[in-house]
Amino acid sequence: YREMADWIEGSTESLEEAVDLLKRRTRHFARHQITWFKRFDVDWVDVGPKDTAEDVANVVAERLFPS
Repeated sequence: YREMADWIEGSTESLEEAVDLLKRRTRHFARHQITWFKRFDVDWVDVGPKDTAEDVANVVAERLFPS
């Protein structure tokens, strides 16, 4: 949002520049998150585009409380 706000306010010269900056900062943030999560024993849950919150909750519940 900051990059788009800067573009709207005129701080960034072009929309393309704002989008490039947004993409770069997003990739940096994602790498930072991955590094942070590596410090923990995380059990990842794969979620597909058609999975609902209930589907995810059922997977988590099954992993926490196996039958």
